[in-house]
Amino acid sequence: MGSAAELQSRLQDAGLPCTESKPFDPSADMPPDAIDYPLPDSRQCIANRERVVILVYRNQEDRARAMSMGHINFDLCRAGDGVDHWDSIAGSNWRIATTAGPDLLDAVQPVLDPQAALEPISCQFVD
Repeated sequence: MGSAAELQSRLQDAGLPCTESKPFDPSADMPPDAIDYPLPDSRQCIANRERVVILVYRNQEDRARAMSMGHINFDLCRAGDGVDHWDSIAGSNWRIATTAGPDLLDAVQPVLDPQAALEPISCQFVD
């Protein structure tokens, strides 16, 4: 996937209208030296009255590094308005996360990438 805007367009093609689109800053509240990979191209929007965050990384390794270093938990949970978890699907170099629950993702996953993995993101240990 090339960009967050492209992935958002694919979501809409899959029948998930994503309105009120705006940038999402994954580096907010993070020290500049905490991230040792290029930041993902990121957008957020509203689908079914719930927030959806779209992250497109340079490559699969950067996506995996964001997960293993806890950056994805920090980024989503600080923006989650007190939710205890986000549901997400992850493709090769991208991730879509939502507070709407897994059903929203189940509907679009076969269209975006049948091999994409469902990965819940816990906010239980993030301040």
